[in-house]
Amino acid sequence: MQRKKIDLKLLLLLSLLLSVIMGHSQVVMQPVAPQSGLIRVSQLWGMSVTNVSETDKYCIAEVTVRNRVSGNIVLRGRSQSFTVSKGSKMFTEAMIGPVTYETDGLDAVITPGGLLAAGVYNICVSLQAADLKAFQPIEHCFDVEVEALAPPQLVEPADTSVLDISYPHFIWTAPMPLTIFSNLNYELVLVEV
Repeated sequence: MQRKKIDLKLLLLLSLLLSVIMGHSQVVMQPVAPQSGLIRVSQLWGMSVTNVSETDKYCIAEVTVRNRVSGNIVLRGRSQSFTVSKGSKMFTEAMIGPVTYETDGLDAVITPGGLLAAGVYNICVSLQAADLKAFQPIEHCFDVEVEALAPPQLVEPADTSVLDISYPHFIWTAPMPLTIFSNLNYELVLVEV
């Protein structure tokens, strides 16, 4: 009789432990990392979420963008609570919004067109239960580089031209789109041939 009570308690303890472990792995999230180039801030919220439990999960997503060179946080956003039903689903900013962005004390990196400014960033996307108990928070990070579609182009004088004036004027087209550059400077190196 005593042995059966111990076995039953052990079985209950193992069942409880297994349910806790399974409860923390019921939601899987994988962000859709945008390709390098031009990146809209709304693209940072793309993610595939799978709920393997039988019940709906109420989640909150967060995005943190760091300047990869300095390590400073330049942008932080948080979604409203949204529902993840059983199965897999792709989510976008429009589906989990409205999203609120923290700007106090952070570098401004969003251009008027909603693009990330030129630079190299480390982006972390996290998903947590709205009640903080339904499952363990999930976080995935990736690096992206935001760069111009077209580099600056020399218009005048023509490339490789030979000049016989002492102070030529150089005309360049700006990189496109110009709005992704917050502090655009050019460095010109002239060498005598």
